[in-house]
Amino acid sequence: MERKQSTQINIMVATQEEERKRISRDLHDDIGTKLSALKLSLSSLQEKAIETNNDEIKSMAENSGQFITEAMQDIRKLLLNLSPAAVEEFGYITAVEGLINK
Repeated sequence: MERKQSTQINIMVATQEEERKRISRDLHDDIGTKLSALKLSLSSLQEKAIETNNDEIKSMAENSGQFITEAMQDIRKLLLNLSPAAVEEFGYITAVEGLINK
């Protein structure tokens, strides 16, 4: 009975890890890429605002760029929390022990 429970727990942990990895990939590849492209687009808009001496658009582009930077930082933190390096390098048990010690 104990062996069966251990197997079930291992399967459950492995399934959760795979889901975390999938979510991490989706956040990094899809959302991260779109935010990067949007930031580049805003940078172009800001340059055009400078060329045309449009301070209002320049300011809006700067503020929007800052929001995007903050969103990208939030996503990076989320990615680290979803898939800590300790899990990848040392395994689940060591990572949990590290979190407990913190």
